[in-house]
Amino acid sequence: MQSFTNKEQVIADAGSVTIHSGNILHKILRTSQEICQSFCGTVKQWTADKSEIPSITTQCSHGGVFINNEKDTEWSKERNRDDIKLTVKLFLWKNDAEIVKEAVLTVIDYYQCEKIDLLLLSLPPTSNCPHNTFRSVKYQDIREVWIQLCNLAADGFITELGVCDMDEPSLKDICESSDVKPVANQINLQECCHPPKNLSAYASEHHIKLLTHNDPNDVLPEDTLQFVLPASDKNRSWKPCYLTRYSAVIRLREIVMLKGYFLCMKATKES
Repeated sequence: MQSFTNKEQVIADAGSVTIHSGNILHKILRTSQEICQSFCGTVKQWTADKSEIPSITTQCSHGGVFINNEKDTEWSKERNRDDIKLTVKLFLWKNDAEIVKEAVLTVIDYYQCEKIDLLLLSLPPTSNCPHNTFRSVKYQDIREVWIQLCNLAADGFITELGVCDMDEPSLKDICESSDVKPVANQINLQECCHPPKNLSAYASEHHIKLLTHNDPNDVLPEDTLQFVLPASDKNRSWKPCYLTRYSAVIRLREIVMLKGYFLCMKATKES
């Protein structure tokens, strides 16, 4: 084991940081500010603890620092894994296949859960289309990301794939362009009380479930994220790579037993 007395310096020297919220089952995090404050609390508690940093949590797969205050990382031993459905929503800030792989394996490796039952892909926000509004997407623009997810599914890490907030032409494009079809399209009820008729008709015809969510339009604005980690120097800032939200539900009974977030950010030098 390696001991660090100044964890703020550990963060300052890191090229990337991944923060785990721990189980937030009994917390209500509805807004971007509440989600951000939760991560701030995790970092503050971690840096205040002057105990040793176990080697198992010192580095992520990408060589960065892993911040976590949770002690128990095992699934409930009282239940069969097949009785639990693990759903992960992956928020991206850029279409990067390696980031997608890292995000998926971080959840699986941390909880040693073998697979994600349903992964929902939320594409990067743009100036004209932030996270979680109906969007027009060309398959060619997300091809590498989707292929990566398909490969992870083929390797047994994901059972089913879904997308978020796609309009009917976009959903049709991905279905016609890929051998692996999304089983669900999660749409934002804050933006639309009723899905468009053409989207509903296409989803019904192709057996695609229309799920709903009420996530913020921009789940974690980049300027807000600068307050999550302690400042290192004025020429350095943190850029988000991915945010994953996961929930483990007991099948049939629909009881949520686990819920949380992983946030990955990488340090960049300002020009």
